Amino acid sequence: MCGLELPKEPIEYLPKEPLSAIERVWKDVDLDYVLDDELSIWLYMAIASKTGNYGPYDDCDDRATMADFFYDFLLYVEALYFYNQEGDPSPKKRKKRSNALGPSWPECNQPRRLSQEQLKDTLGVVQDFFKKYPIGQARKEWSDFYEAVQLYEGRFKELVFKTNIFRMYTSLSCLLEAGYLLTH
Repeated sequence: MCGLELPKEPIEYLPKEPLSAIERVWKDVDLDYVLDDELSIWLYMAIASKTGNYGPYDDCDDRATMADFFYDFLLYVEALYFYNQEGDPSPKKRKKRSNALGPSWPECNQPRRLSQEQLKDTLGVVQDFFKKYPIGQARKEWSDFYEAVQLYEGRFKELVFKTNIFRMYTSLSCLLEAGYLLTH
């Protein structure tokens, strides 16, 4: 090697440092980008994906399951974003959320789906996600969703950064694994 030291990828922190993995994911992207610029388009792509008879969402019931998972996953991602913004979960070291959201752009990266009660217990939202979707099922639903996005051919593919689809998938997969490790 030439001695160049690259920063660790988020997944490299797992399984020992799930908090560091979460922090590293959110260092690269922000909530607005993930929810508004990527995943909202991915939903259209997954639903409209023409995968033949063997794709993950060819059946109407499978599409309904995907829609439920997707909505819950958005809540999960949002909860991990605000959990990360809270900083160290110990009361003495916790950052104030108003400072963490950034005073220069107060309208950015705001809660969308989380209630005020859920914002006070973001880790509880993560726990609830895994009660509904055990890790094996969550992994399968997420990989099926990614597969449908990859198989999609149409105008929405022009709205996302094609080279970023895999990077976003791996970052959100890392959040899936890190959240599980935090709560189990």
